[in-house]
Amino acid sequence: MIRNNEYISLTELQERQRIEDRKTKRIIGKVCPFLVYGLLSFVVLNIIFIFLPFESLYKPLWLVIMLCMMTVYFVSSIVFSYYMACNTHPGSPRKGKRSFCAQEKLFFVSWRDTLCYSNYLVAIPVAIVFLLCLQIFAFAGFLFWQNFSMISFGILYIESLKSDKKSSLQMYLWPFGAPNFTKNWRNFLGLHFGRRFWSHILLPSTHKPFFHEEYTPPMCNL
Repeated sequence: MIRNNEYISLTELQERQRIEDRKTKRIIGKVCPFLVYGLLSFVVLNIIFIFLPFESLYKPLWLVIMLCMMTVYFVSSIVFSYYMACNTHPGSPRKGKRSFCAQEKLFFVSWRDTLCYSNYLVAIPVAIVFLLCLQIFAFAGFLFWQNFSMISFGILYIESLKSDKKSSLQMYLWPFGAPNFTKNWRNFLGLHFGRRFWSHILLPSTHKPFFHEEYTPPMCNL
């Protein structure tokens, strides 16, 4: 931490690291726009050739036209904002041999402490963002584990609420001990009649959709 009029000069090693960081940032800055524009083009093509034609079969014409206008507006706004963010120069402070905050003429300025030493408060928002991300990770992890447990036992959310607390606790603590663990997951993924996890679930393939429903004959009214 720099205090009062202390100034830390950069060594030769630190200067080399700064140059390498600049080169890396320039390379990333040239590659990222192509990735963003490519992903955006992929989304736009899906909207134009898949989403809008499908919606036009069931939605009224005025709603389809409104969706087209909203698509053009959002896409143009995203492209313009990203282009301006990439091509607008942020500016740079004046370079010199001495630190800006180490100048003696700034000792009697009222805003010197705010400008030169308030930047250390950046640790507080970083910690808040970290805790927020940790909280979101905990919520998402809980939902994932809850769905994983219910699929492992082959029950629905309403059925899990109706069960007693002791059985629900055991279900969430160790879902791998479900009586029909493998069978429930095979039913959930549809791994029947020659369907495999690698070729039909994980990897893209040209297989036809699979529908498997248990048939219950209608009851005759006597």
